[in-house]
Amino acid sequence: MRIGIVSDTHGNRRTVLHALTELRQRGITTVLHCGDIDDPETVALFRGFTTHFVFGNCDNDKEALRAAMADINATLHDLFGSIELEGVKLAFMHGDDKALMRDVERS
Repeated sequence: MRIGIVSDTHGNRRTVLHALTELRQRGITTVLHCGDIDDPETVALFRGFTTHFVFGNCDNDKEALRAAMADINATLHDLFGSIELEGVKLAFMHGDDKALMRDVERS
């Protein structure tokens, strides 16, 4: 199993396109985005990937982001994501919520 993990893209579409090109070249089709997406246009760049998103502290227009994620059939996990891929359990989050981070570390 190979997955891509990105975070803090902050609407920088040029950087996101570069990262996604690298992932495609490596045959990676599943991506975890750990928050701070910033805008719906950035979400649209993930079309064609199986993408799981969590919100970060800079993701202010959550409704627009939710709509963009639905449009590309991505999965939104709100602030904390937990998935199982090929029998491996993965958890991911943005990390700005220190209380949530401590809870996850203790679990």
